[in-house]
Amino acid sequence: MDLDALTRALADGDEAEFAQLLCFVPDDELAGPRGTELLETAARAGRAEAVRELVHLRDVDASRPWTGGVDAVGWAAERGLVDVLRSLLSGTGKELVLHRRALRAARAALAADPTGPEARRAVISMLEFDLGLFRSPDGLMARALVHADPDHPDWDEALLVLALRADRELVDWACARVLDAPSLAARRFALDALFHLGLGISFLDDSDEGNGGPDFTHAAVAFLRPLLDTEQDPYALRTVLYALREHCWRDHRATLPHLGHVDATVRSAAVNAAAGALLPPTTEWDQELVAALLHRAEDQDPTVRRVTAEVFVNALAHRDDVDPRILAAVLHLADDPAPDVRAAATHALYRSRQDTPALRAVLTRRLDDSGVVIDIRIQAAGALAARGDQRGRAVLDGISRGFTNHRSPGDGTMGDVRHMLRTYGVPNGW
Repeated sequence: MDLDALTRALADGDEAEFAQLLCFVPDDELAGPRGTELLETAARAGRAEAVRELVHLRDVDASRPWTGGVDAVGWAAERGLVDVLRSLLSGTGKELVLHRRALRAARAALAADPTGPEARRAVISMLEFDLGLFRSPDGLMARALVHADPDHPDWDEALLVLALRADRELVDWACARVLDAPSLAARRFALDALFHLGLGISFLDDSDEGNGGPDFTHAAVAFLRPLLDTEQDPYALRTVLYALREHCWRDHRATLPHLGHVDATVRSAAVNAAAGALLPPTTEWDQELVAALLHRAEDQDPTVRRVTAEVFVNALAHRDDVDPRILAAVLHLADDPAPDVRAAATHALYRSRQDTPALRAVLTRRLDDSGVVIDIRIQAAGALAARGDQRGRAVLDGISRGFTNHRSPGDGTMGDVRHMLRTYGVPNGW
């Protein structure tokens, strides 16, 4: 095991490089003290994904003591390192024992320092849920409001637990909290809860859980829709838009007043909420809405432009009746100064059936674009190869030769492109 190289990758925050290097390490080298040493290094560096690689995929024992007899899960729980702790607990065999040990450590640390910035409440919320110790929704909200920061893990974890418990009763609770919230932070959290309950629907089985089926989403939409006309707080307004999207609403024209909102985050949310208007089997698009979305492709904010490019995937993917204005907008976005925008637009072109000289020219410029991740370069090359352009095949061959194993960056996307080429019957396909 090249422990120095693995440690450097962790120090640099390059978890992809760490995963590649780890592929060359035999399981027996990780089973003993050196595996525990590497796990400790990864956890202390805060590399949650690397910790998960070691514990969940390579069976490094998270219950073994670290240097000086330190208990791994207790160490992470006391410091409120919820993502690292989640990864430490992701293995098999001793989960419940370790969960209980971590919960005791987190509760003791919180009692000793209840005002500290550490995310100990997030740790407690996660562990209680995993152990089946359900906290009331008001109790979860109270934890989130201690720091009252939507970017704090205490806020995030409380929402995650609510999402995983999603049912009609929690929808009614969140609606009531929006109406009687004693503070702006409490109102924001309650709206965030409605958004995350929409996300949680995908985990539910209506036939078994009896959570109310379509009535679940209808109740949320009926409550949220009027708020589009009255909400003044930009955070709350964008959350309402995201929540409506997650609850599968269909009144996409209602986004029109918000597509030009002064706050860029609201404009992004409005674009996202309007996306369903472009989804098949829609045959006749709302031209006013399409024009408003096209205007956002020229937005001054790069995040708005990126979200618009992502939404236009729906208008290009697997369709023969492409609006030429949308294709022109995506071609323009694929040359955007912002790498994330170029990446989103290139992905949209990869999903498209269209073939024009301008489209091929844009894809060719992405082949050696160092500003985008390798996956986007692979998609650009694959799109060219699918159109019979040998420049794309040459780039795909060159990138493939550079792969060392299945964890090489871009390997998964390369597999998708190979499948796409075989599906389209490209001559000499792989």
